[in-house]
Amino acid sequence: MSPPAPAPWVVGHRGASGVAPENTIAAFQEAIDAGAAMCELDVHLTKDGVPVVIHDERVDRTTNGVGPVADWTLSELKHLDAGMWFDRRFRGQRIPTLREVLRFARGKMKLFLELKTNKTDYPGIEEAVLTEVREESMAEEVIVGSFNARTVARARGIARGISVGGILEDLRGLDRFLEETGGVDVLSGGHVWASDETVGPVHARRLPLFLWTVNEEEEMRRCARLGVVGLMSDFPKVLARVLAEGLGGGEPGVA
Repeated sequence: MSPPAPAPWVVGHRGASGVAPENTIAAFQEAIDAGAAMCELDVHLTKDGVPVVIHDERVDRTTNGVGPVADWTLSELKHLDAGMWFDRRFRGQRIPTLREVLRFARGKMKLFLELKTNKTDYPGIEEAVLTEVREESMAEEVIVGSFNARTVARARGIARGISVGGILEDLRGLDRFLEETGGVDVLSGGHVWASDETVGPVHARRLPLFLWTVNEEEEMRRCARLGVVGLMSDFPKVLARVLAEGLGGGEPGVA
């Protein structure tokens, strides 16, 4: 997985979440319109076991509902408004299912699916997500990842041709994470801790690296020079412009 030379991929973080309600179809469309090659998004399971796209373990912050995602059935979740909290223009946006997003993205952009098992254990989420990816013929367009080493290890065991990613806030924890998971195909790391020193071991292992969440222009330029595959941003249109303008002080490398 290599970015279009010489710049990294533009990756929308939860879609273009700086200008549209995160993890909604509206945010993903904004990211596509901005030129994003990929979007990062978050997956939970409903009470009836359906993968849905929302960041938090609870629906409170981004909808007009209250309570854990796992306490709602899909039909119940579909009655919630996931756009009004951001702006009245987005009234009527719903929490999308993973399958809806896969179908929407097919042929338009790649996806980095974060399985949100940090706080809530969703038995079977790995199999549910990977099954939908295969059924929608998106196996080559998707990365399935998590902060949770156990989730990553389980996904690796059943991925069969689908890329599995590890997510780390601090890349200095790379060795331990790889030991706990048995290895990954891709890495995603927090940009705050990214430097030549911390990125070097990733490049040495020839692992494609994404950095999140890069919203300031100077930080976009700094991170791009580290030779990463992609940068995740809430403002993919800004990121695309910055990369197109050139970085100054040398072009970014290609991982």
